Amino acid sequence: MKKLILVLTLGLVLGLLTSAQAALTTVYDTTWNAGIYHEWDLVSGLPTLPGAPSPGGSMNGANDLLDFYYSGWTRIDDSLDQLWFDLDGGALVKAIYTSNYLKLGYSTNENTGSPITWLIGSGGGNLDTVGETSTFDIVPNSDAFVWVIGGAVTKYSRQALNPGGMDNMVSFRINGIYSDPTNHSLGYSVPSDPTYLIGFEDGTDKDFQDFVLQVSKVAPVPEPTSMMLLGMGILGVFGLKRKVKV
Repeated sequence: MKKLILVLTLGLVLGLLTSAQAALTTVYDTTWNAGIYHEWDLVSGLPTLPGAPSPGGSMNGANDLLDFYYSGWTRIDDSLDQLWFDLDGGALVKAIYTSNYLKLGYSTNENTGSPITWLIGSGGGNLDTVGETSTFDIVPNSDAFVWVIGGAVTKYSRQALNPGGMDNMVSFRINGIYSDPTNHSLGYSVPSDPTYLIGFEDGTDKDFQDFVLQVSKVAPVPEPTSMMLLGMGILGVFGLKRKVKV
């Protein structure tokens, strides 16, 4: 009986830890959509959309955004990137690609998503142009926050705040950044701070390239329910081991 309980408890813990593969949403790897916007698969020579805030242009033959800018990355499970923390103040955000007229912000109320603080880009106005940066500061390791994109629609990093509970954001932990994206032979550097690439979806086609941003000095944290279940599973394992020893 004790062995059965141990197996079931371990199964719960492993199930929570390995749910990443089953829960991941699909990121389309297409060349362009009907609006001729660049997507994750950015190949050389694609036309740009006139008037777009960040037309993108040629990526010099790179396979996609990740391959172009980064030498290594790890996909974050969709259930673990909905809430975020400011680790040590002065979070840094950089716009990598935008295909629509969107703006980026955050809310420290993860239950309602309001009020929203919209970020101001280094060029003034909304953070909506490739290469622009912005910083913000939340009390470190205190309040969790959710990412927000706004424009014709408002979408959040937390599924519960989106219509139908849709997942509108994917994220990757970045392990290496090329010194010169146009010449990978020059090598790469390992980020000194936790660095992530986030892709937002503003519609329903799930290409997650409507707003792509690089963020540093912040990190995703599991939602309370996920942490509670994981903690219960771990405590169950240790509690059972202790009882067996006695």
